[in-house]
Amino acid sequence: MAPEQENPDMDPIPGAPSDNTTAVAELEELRQQGYGGDFRVVEGGAVRCRQCEHTEQAEELDIDVFRRLEGASEPDEMSAVLAITCPACGSKGTALVAYGPHASEDEADFLRRVDTPQEPGTAGAV
Repeated sequence: MAPEQENPDMDPIPGAPSDNTTAVAELEELRQQGYGGDFRVVEGGAVRCRQCEHTEQAEELDIDVFRRLEGASEPDEMSAVLAITCPACGSKGTALVAYGPHASEDEADFLRRVDTPQEPGTAGAV
């Protein structure tokens, strides 16, 4: 019996690792959707808006979009792209966060505590 061939026309499973996209492509797509600002993970696993410098704890943050990226051919390349709206200034932006063995302690803490969206195409457990 021949092994099953992958259908290249199939849509990827939301949140599943794939080489079909890159962090750069995801960030560009989100920027085109109005997420032009930047956020960064800071000490204690909080997130800081780079536009107004407001810092928010992970569990208090509303994530608009969460995309988990993992190179199927290079599994060590693990990151998450998040689209965030700042609760203080309303600025929309993105954060690129490493997870797995390359994550900093603050990034790992943030990803453990943040509530990710559970909508098709955005959900992804890390």
